[in-house]
Amino acid sequence: MALRAEISTNLRGQEQRHVLRRGDSMVIGRGRNVDFHIEDRSVSRRHLKLDHKQDGVWLTDLGSSNGTLLGGHPLAPNSPSLHYGSEEIVIGEIPIRIKMLARDESTRNLFSLPFLPREEFEVLGLAGRGGLSTVWAARQKLLGREVAIKVLTAPVKDAESEDYQRFLREARLYTKVVSPYIVQLYDVRLAEETPYLVLELVRGPSARARIDRGQPVTVPEALKVGEEMAHALSAVHAAGIVHRDIKPSNVLLTHQGIAKLTDFGLGKHLSDNTITSLNLGMGSLPYVAPEQARSAREAGPRADLYGLGASIFHMICGRPPFEFASGEDLVQRLERVRSEVPPPMSSLHGVPRPLEDLVASLLEKLPQNRPGDAGQVARKLRELRERFFPQFKGRTYFDETWAG
Repeated sequence: MALRAEISTNLRGQEQRHVLRRGDSMVIGRGRNVDFHIEDRSVSRRHLKLDHKQDGVWLTDLGSSNGTLLGGHPLAPNSPSLHYGSEEIVIGEIPIRIKMLARDESTRNLFSLPFLPREEFEVLGLAGRGGLSTVWAARQKLLGREVAIKVLTAPVKDAESEDYQRFLREARLYTKVVSPYIVQLYDVRLAEETPYLVLELVRGPSARARIDRGQPVTVPEALKVGEEMAHALSAVHAAGIVHRDIKPSNVLLTHQGIAKLTDFGLGKHLSDNTITSLNLGMGSLPYVAPEQARSAREAGPRADLYGLGASIFHMICGRPPFEFASGEDLVQRLERVRSEVPPPMSSLHGVPRPLEDLVASLLEKLPQNRPGDAGQVARKLRELRERFFPQFKGRTYFDETWAG
């Protein structure tokens, strides 16, 4: 992304500018100890924090009195949102502009999406990359909504190719599941040999991104994220689908305080036995159930619940149940997943014993020893949160310390 960003505003005819380099942060406000001072009563003393990270500039309203608007939408307090480069920012009553001054090689071609109808979509910026696909943020002009465009990276030369069929299968699985805790699919298209999905855009980071930025999720937050993941899995399993890739990086956290499950790229309908590649559907080893590590075809709903337990473990402990040394080969790693018991969570302060027991039951080696119903797991997680953390309101997963 851009190497530098210029932050500017015009206050009563006076232009103010500040250059924010990648890796730096700044606070905008009316107080004395801020990086960008704006003397206006509509602006709080510490109003807005900007963080220029690898993926762009993140905005965090610091609990201001008059709020912050991004693209006309209010930001939830203390909830980072990614600015994609073209949206208007207003703090209090003062407009702020962010201009990218220099781009690296990966960003020069960012808006070069010839397959995307220009009269329909305005590309806002890069939202993420995966092994087989890239995701851009865009605005759908006619409907006036922001969307995510998920593109298969390699052009389609053969409609029967495994990657293309997997991409279409992901789209079909999205259409079969409706839940407030699952990213919504709006459309699937094929243009100029390039298939792409039009999805709901979630502005917040993934649970994994938050952990990687140095702050494990608190126990009550993990309980609520886990509860919402379980609700998502309940809807997935009710539709006869197994996700097979449950992990923190596939859980997006909105700034309204909702966890949304995404990425059905490894998913399959339980009636579908067409697996053409040996390792397709294996998932990410630190979160994969032993039966799925043995054979992707054996993965059923309880394999997803294993991934849920591993994700809750990672959110609370700051690391997954299994960490692999660089010298371990695949066979050694698979053997550890099948035979080793994850370390206990009891050494961590503030983890209730019933929660540790629930996570341990989700991580049982044999699927028949795990809970059998995602809805029941969701209710249990809620009961634990209300019992041990009654003061937690669950309105946001973010705080100012994480945003930095």
